Amino acid sequence: MLSLCLNRRRDGHTWVGGLTGSIPAELGELGRLEVLNLYYNQLAGSMPPELAGLQSLQVMDLGVNLLAGPIPPELEDLQELRLLRLHGNRLTDSIPAELADLQNLQVLYLNANQLTGSIPAELGDLQELQVLWLWENRLTGSIPVELGDLRELRDLDLSSNRLNGSIPMELGDLRELRVLNLRANQLTGSIPAELGMLQHLAYLRLADNALAGEIPAELENLTSLSQLWLHDTGLTGTIPDGFVDFRLRLFHWQDTGLCAPDTDTFRDWLASIEDHIGGENCPG
Repeated sequence: MLSLCLNRRRDGHTWVGGLTGSIPAELGELGRLEVLNLYYNQLAGSMPPELAGLQSLQVMDLGVNLLAGPIPPELEDLQELRLLRLHGNRLTDSIPAELADLQNLQVLYLNANQLTGSIPAELGDLQELQVLWLWENRLTGSIPVELGDLRELRDLDLSSNRLNGSIPMELGDLRELRVLNLRANQLTGSIPAELGMLQHLAYLRLADNALAGEIPAELENLTSLSQLWLHDTGLTGTIPDGFVDFRLRLFHWQDTGLCAPDTDTFRDWLASIEDHIGGENCPG
């Protein structure tokens, strides 16, 4: 395997780089390159569209640099690509719909940039995708229902954007999902009952949105859940009794209209949660 890794490890956890300047367009001539890793440097300027010439590339990691400008739509030509990490840069403009042509892609990190516009519905075509991180951008519009077609997805993080509208019930089709983080957007409406079909879900974060209504009883089926964040929402009503079957390590539901069942069983369950911040008991 031909790879180019222009950084080095000092130990098992820390990357040490120090590269500056821009990414040479000439790298696109390395047609046999399979791994391009320039992670954690100080590379600036734009991403050269010539990188689309890396026809054998399976891994592109340009994360945590100072790259600016748009993501080149020409990256659609990297048909062997399995991992694309562009996080922690200063990338702007919209997410190219052309990325949906990367049919072998399994991991897509675009988080912690300055991306704008809506999430392309075409991303729902990435049938091999397992991780989609778009958090901490400036994305607007609604969550595309087409994301429910990503049947291999394990981790979906759209938090800290400006997304609005309701949570699509189609997300309940993501049966392999372990992490769903929609925190800190402008989402409205109720929690879809279909989320109760996510049998492997361990982490659900819906806090800091304008959600309303009651918690669907169907969420009692999320028996794999270990962390649940519902705080700072407009949710109301009684927390479902069936939650006592969850083995939660964290449960935050403060600053909502929710109340806890006033029973010894429920009080004991809340007390057993290591990190618990809540509200009032329901009136008798």
